Amino acid sequence: MNYRAASGLDRFKDKGALLTTVDSPALGSVHLVVTHLQAGRGAGSRAARDAQVDDLIDLTAGLEGPTVLLGDFNLYEDLSTDRDSQDRLRAAGFTDSAAALGVVDPTHLGEHARLDRVFVRGARPVQAQVLPSQGMSDHCPLVVRLEAE
Repeated sequence: MNYRAASGLDRFKDKGALLTTVDSPALGSVHLVVTHLQAGRGAGSRAARDAQVDDLIDLTAGLEGPTVLLGDFNLYEDLSTDRDSQDRLRAAGFTDSAAALGVVDPTHLGEHARLDRVFVRGARPVQAQVLPSQGMSDHCPLVVRLEAE
């Protein structure tokens, strides 16, 4: 799915979400959605990211069973629009796995912000860790372990 909204240079990129379903011995069929939302703090970027979160909620609305949204969400804790987007994800049943476990370490080295997230619905996060950068990206890997509810 390609996002309908974009701003700035992201208008020239095909940002969206990829959905697949995998079988897990522990969780059964799990829906995985990987994404990269609009970057930036400006008004246009915030509005595009807000609309993209709505697209994700629409995409996952009819999915039954455990669903994991993961990727670079570019959600800033100090922006009210991004806090509103997180509230809408929570209202759709998603939990920010790392935050639920108290892991709020920055995942983006350049901005010292927690831009990468793993939201989960229908499973319980039991472990989360931000690993040191491997030098291949300005983002640090976020690893989350989930169990059945």
